[in-house]
Amino acid sequence: MSRYLENLSLTERNSLVDKSETIHTSEDADRLGLSADNLWSIFEQVSETIHHFNQEYPGDMLEKSPEEIYQAFEAGESTIIYAKDDNENMVFLYHGAVYPLLSSSENRNISWNVFELGSAIAPKAMRNMGLGTLGVYARADKVNQSGENSVALTTIKHSRTAHVWGKVGARPVSWHTHPYLATLTDVCSGINPVETGSACEYRRSSEDSTYKDFERLITDKSGGHTSCTLLVLDKDKASQYERWARRNHEMITQSRQPFEVDDRLDPSQFRSIATFYSLLRGNDVTS
Repeated sequence: MSRYLENLSLTERNSLVDKSETIHTSEDADRLGLSADNLWSIFEQVSETIHHFNQEYPGDMLEKSPEEIYQAFEAGESTIIYAKDDNENMVFLYHGAVYPLLSSSENRNISWNVFELGSAIAPKAMRNMGLGTLGVYARADKVNQSGENSVALTTIKHSRTAHVWGKVGARPVSWHTHPYLATLTDVCSGINPVETGSACEYRRSSEDSTYKDFERLITDKSGGHTSCTLLVLDKDKASQYERWARRNHEMITQSRQPFEVDDRLDPSQFRSIATFYSLLRGNDVTS
């Protein structure tokens, strides 16, 4: 399919974007009359696209089999943009992940939904066609439709990604002033301070987290690398969530936390927050 797209004219590729459809769930697929074979074709193309991307940029994305793409879609953790060509063939255009990190459905103590906006990909021949913008709007809508008390985060390492997310109002925030969201992020396996007991060297420092630093990042279209930066879809909701989590942390542990939100947090404090989340979910954290 990648060779097929490369052989299309710009007009033909624009036509695919113009008639594209977006699906988040199997119910969306049913509504649009997609068969199981149609969906499997998309899942295979997503997997193939990720593989080709990793050949170009080794290690930037986790390889995903069609089965894994299918499982994520069935779990409601994918946003897919596709089109049908003139011969009714399925053409994959964009895939972006939306992972639930905390859900109000878990128990009555949790009144917020927290999502992680994971990695996204489009076929190489379809880059710079506006699909990234379509994708972030679609994923933002998915989060917003989940309820008033919903907040989403993502982590970025390229300035262009920050610029695209900025179109839907997402803004960078400091890891240190948003510790409860920072602790939830699921993309840092193996280097997360909660797991390793040491500060993550890739995360943006508090010294480089000023208002001017963030405004410069969000307006930079160059696509250059940047320190791993935390973005939130809505800064006001992110602040509300941090206050809610802090209050509940204090109530559950029956003590005031030994740090302020503008301090530089060390790994032990992140681990304290991780323990709070386990208690919030009703887990036994006794050793």
